[in-house]
Amino acid sequence: MPHSDRPKPASPWLAGLLALTLLGAGAQPAAAATGDVAWWARIDSLIARQAYPAAEAELSRALASEQFRERDGGRANYFMGYVERRAGRTKEALKSLAAVPPDSRWYLQALGERAQTMRDAGDDAGAIAQYEALLSQTDDQRRDGVRAPLADLYFTSGNYAKALERYRELANAFGPYQERALFAWGWSLLRLNQEEAATNVWKQALERYPASRYAQAVRLALGNVLLQRGDHLAASTYYNEAARQGQDEALMSRAELLAGEAYADSKDYALAINHYRAVPATSPLREPAGYGEAWCTWQGGKFADARRMFQVWMEKYPQSPYRPAALYAIGSIERQLGHRPSALEAWNRVVTAAPRSSWAEDAQYQLASASFDVADYSGAIEKGRRLENAFPRSKWLGPTLWMRGESYLSLGLYEEAVKAYSQLAVLGDLGFLAGQGEQVDFKIGMAHFYGGNYGEASRVLESVEKGPLADQALFWQAEARYRLGQYDSARALYGRLISRYPTFGRLAEGYYGLGWASLRLNDFAGARNGFAEAVKRLPEGRTRQDALYRLGLALVDLHEWESARTTFKTLLDASPDPVVAADAQYQLAWSMYRQGKLDDAATAFGTFASGHPQSRLAPQALIWQGRSFFRLNRYPDAIGSLQAAIMHPNAGSGQLYEAREQLAAAYYNNNQYEESRRVYEQLMQMSNLPPERVDELRTGVIQAHIKSGNYKQARTELLKRTTLTEGDRALLQTIAESFYTKGLWDEVLATYHGVSNPSPQMSFWAARALLEKKDFAGAKTILEPLRDVQDQELRPQILYDLAKSYRGGGDLPRAKETLVQLSEVYVGRPIAAVALLEAADVARDQGDPGGATNLYRRVAENKSFAVERRRQAWMSLGDLQRKNKQWGAALLAYRGARGLGPEGTMGAALGGYWGGFVLVEMKQFKEAIKELSGIKFPAEAEPLPSLAQLKQGEALEQLGRWREAIEVYTRLSAAGPASEKQEAKSRLAWIDQNVPKEMRK
Repeated sequence: MPHSDRPKPASPWLAGLLALTLLGAGAQPAAAATGDVAWWARIDSLIARQAYPAAEAELSRALASEQFRERDGGRANYFMGYVERRAGRTKEALKSLAAVPPDSRWYLQALGERAQTMRDAGDDAGAIAQYEALLSQTDDQRRDGVRAPLADLYFTSGNYAKALERYRELANAFGPYQERALFAWGWSLLRLNQEEAATNVWKQALERYPASRYAQAVRLALGNVLLQRGDHLAASTYYNEAARQGQDEALMSRAELLAGEAYADSKDYALAINHYRAVPATSPLREPAGYGEAWCTWQGGKFADARRMFQVWMEKYPQSPYRPAALYAIGSIERQLGHRPSALEAWNRVVTAAPRSSWAEDAQYQLASASFDVADYSGAIEKGRRLENAFPRSKWLGPTLWMRGESYLSLGLYEEAVKAYSQLAVLGDLGFLAGQGEQVDFKIGMAHFYGGNYGEASRVLESVEKGPLADQALFWQAEARYRLGQYDSARALYGRLISRYPTFGRLAEGYYGLGWASLRLNDFAGARNGFAEAVKRLPEGRTRQDALYRLGLALVDLHEWESARTTFKTLLDASPDPVVAADAQYQLAWSMYRQGKLDDAATAFGTFASGHPQSRLAPQALIWQGRSFFRLNRYPDAIGSLQAAIMHPNAGSGQLYEAREQLAAAYYNNNQYEESRRVYEQLMQMSNLPPERVDELRTGVIQAHIKSGNYKQARTELLKRTTLTEGDRALLQTIAESFYTKGLWDEVLATYHGVSNPSPQMSFWAARALLEKKDFAGAKTILEPLRDVQDQELRPQILYDLAKSYRGGGDLPRAKETLVQLSEVYVGRPIAAVALLEAADVARDQGDPGGATNLYRRVAENKSFAVERRRQAWMSLGDLQRKNKQWGAALLAYRGARGLGPEGTMGAALGGYWGGFVLVEMKQFKEAIKELSGIKFPAEAEPLPSLAQLKQGEALEQLGRWREAIEVYTRLSAAGPASEKQEAKSRLAWIDQNVPKEMRK
């Protein structure tokens, strides 16, 4: 059965391939070949005795004769390939076998031999192609002999679909290959994840060939498949059959254990116990079998017997991984027997012995439930927390959250109840509450409300509007909408409550809310009416005083001065406490703020804070003063007010949070980024913040880090997020670019690897960093999937860098192909010229001077390209042709570079120098002197002018113009760079020694 991913040296099918399908290695074709029969008999004899070197020598001598090749060349080449293959010379064998012509009688044998040679060499693709060709030309009677090795090749090379097709053909042919093909067909289906189809084929194979040598492996595979599906009994049957076939006692024990598991799952405990007991005492599986026997005894209702069996089993297997399960079972049995303390002790032992096991999970729930049942709410919360911390996805999470929510409500810890009920709401499955879903929804809504999550409160309470809690749900929904600032919606809900439930116990509060909602909507008439009705129904107290106060404000806004005066007098006659009086002043400042009178509001809030330093609203007034300054862009003033609020002794936790958050923003806008970051980080350390708040604060930290240039810290904070937004990804890309600009390649890569599904831009910077590190293979791996990216600004850069990765990795053809594609796709862009130049360099490096020349010319002669690119092309072309000693062509190229001008630039000077250099090589000394002397060198060109003078001197020497050469060398030896000065002195010394004085005049 094919299991490995690579073929073995020879397929099992191939033993009889040639005998069944073609001709044997030493057999004669149907029509005897012309030639010396005795000689061919000698060749057959040598091959039969495996005297391959001697046979090869004979065949080589024969093939040297043209007359022999015309007569018996096909046959001789076949046998030459045959012996070369067996001599281990794969390349020569393939060449000889390929020389057998298609019209030769030996051609089909050559195809088969060539396929086997390729397979031996590990060239599966080549072997497959040969076998497919052979299959198409072989008659029906012999095709199965070709299909068989072809199917194996497809399987071992991972092409399971093709393998399946060939195995199926063999299995349906009822030939000598059917047995193995039928089993292999099933393996192919399994590799294609067609598990059901594989199972059906294997069952058919086992029916037809129950004693096959492949049957045991298939029975084991079927057992594994069925075991994964949870069909333990069927799996047990196949394991038993495999065990009997192989006489495997261990496998038989496993089969008995699985049968016990199957009957236990179906609650047939008596049969399960029989199978568990059938597992021998010497088997390693006796341990789980003993546990199963005790468990089935418990489930059968024999509690005392089961407890004893579990205890005996635990003594026998003290290190068993099933020990926690046995302890849990003992605890449950003790509870069923009415022994509560013993049950608690057993469950605690489970938690201690195996704190991460599923049994510890069940035990922790039972412990929490036991505390809740006796009204130990703190204990229930603590134990429930332990369960959730240890098993965040516990099956008991719903009931535990319900217990915890109820416990928090009983203890008055509403914020904690918010979390418990919110988690419970997410679960959705409230079946364990036996119809209490509506009550839970209401409690969820109220928990959200008390926790300040008014949006969720409103949404959940809306679903309770039609039940027995409808009036309460409607009232609290209106309250939630009000706190969300959805005043119009809140007003409508208060109105519906008043009209629909006129006897509702909190109707006065409904009018009060209606007044507030109307006030927020600037519906002062509606506010007046609502507060007036509330005043009639509300008892004496702070709420009624507030209603009077708001009524007065509404009347003021309506310019109903007399009614307003009466209302305020009524309020004052009620002897309001100083807080109410202070509130009036505070609301005055607040009104100014809401009206957008920020300067006045800032002054009024400051006056209130200084006039009422002990007021609970004093720190809040300072906060609003700070907010006023902030909106006025007076950030230093805002910072002062907010710091004062934080230092205020009456500031509550909520006010401290609000002030610090606003202070962090003020620092940031005032360019005090380190101070801003510090405050944001302090806020993040506060407990009980919802995750979304922490993420918002982290955004402030990140932005402050970026502004301060602390890119590593910014990246660290960004990657702490559970989910990255598009904005986060953009920030990470900015960070990666900054690292790249600073040359911190590893930091670029760390940023890239820290992001799942990085953007093309991020991947681009990572690839660039890898290129800088010379990791061309890594860069290629990143860039290749991006070559068709839609971003038309990014894509040319990706293609260019991809070509660099190919080139750096030595794949010059692909580098050139990519660069040429880039130049053709982005015609007219500057990068097209760069790409063509790079492509030309690659062609040059490939040893293709003609291709390089053409590409350099495409740039050099294209007037739409930048001058420097064209000059670069001319210079590269000149260098290439100079290297190849094509002096004339090189001269034209250098002159093309110089001709792009302007004179006096480095580019023109280089073109002139190398043009003069080539003229010297061409022995056109006068032209060289003219070329070199006419160059205008820029100041930064040194040592180019000195080199040009040396070349002039060389040309003058060749022309015998010794005096002029001496003048050039003399000037250079006096003022040139060190190396050129030394060369000039050497030339002067040579002339002095070798040239007569009269010739130097």
